[in-house]
Amino acid sequence: MQILKKICPICALVSLTWLTLLFLKGFDYPVSEPFIAMLMGGSAVGISYTLSRKISDREMWWKLISIPFGFAAMIALLNFAWLYFGLAIVGYLLLWFGFKGRSDVQVTRESRQDIEEKLKNCC
Repeated sequence: MQILKKICPICALVSLTWLTLLFLKGFDYPVSEPFIAMLMGGSAVGISYTLSRKISDREMWWKLISIPFGFAAMIALLNFAWLYFGLAIVGYLLLWFGFKGRSDVQVTRESRQDIEEKLKNCC
């Protein structure tokens, strides 16, 4: 349950809103698709930014590559294109594990700062 404590209440509300509207769209209720798409895009960006905190050395590359995958997944979900949605999610996850696996090998910011401090104090 620790994961639920870390979710921003605003992000949860936005996600709940677009999930509800998407559910209503599935039952042919007249909803604004651009509004749903805007909320879904915000969630895709938020997820990528949240995950970027776990990758210390290549945050910008992760955001640059992962956000289009997130947008592709969301637009496929909005159109109920399940195959494309699944492919986009699989691509996103493969990308995440690729970045996360390589990030574990790299030096973290804290250890980099420790090394810099030791170098300053060595002479």
